[in-house]
Amino acid sequence: MVEQNTEQGGNTMEWLEIIKVRAAGVGEGMNTELLQQVEEILESPGLTKARVYAHASVNNDLMITLTWITDSPRPWGSDLGHSLSQEFKRYGLVDHSVWTERSHNGLIVQNTEKSA
Repeated sequence: MVEQNTEQGGNTMEWLEIIKVRAAGVGEGMNTELLQQVEEILESPGLTKARVYAHASVNNDLMITLTWITDSPRPWGSDLGHSLSQEFKRYGLVDHSVWTERSHNGLIVQNTEKSA
């Protein structure tokens, strides 16, 4: 499905911050601590959603996504994202990136069908 982007005047923008962690065999300790920290951060201004994903086939790989709605995206990430990245560097390799939605002439491509 393609739908019209109805965001008015560009006052706010949704952007996504992704933090990937490749841990060095730390087991469940990192998972538990990570989930506790993500629960605590949900009160950050502008943060609309925080999720934690585990890699489907690599046990020690986790990904945290932070969805923000602010006046403008921060190309280098939020203070919160940097804080989480620094904290998780003690477990292994960390990749921290910021993503914004792409559209063409105000159109956003979206799939509304759900697979069975």
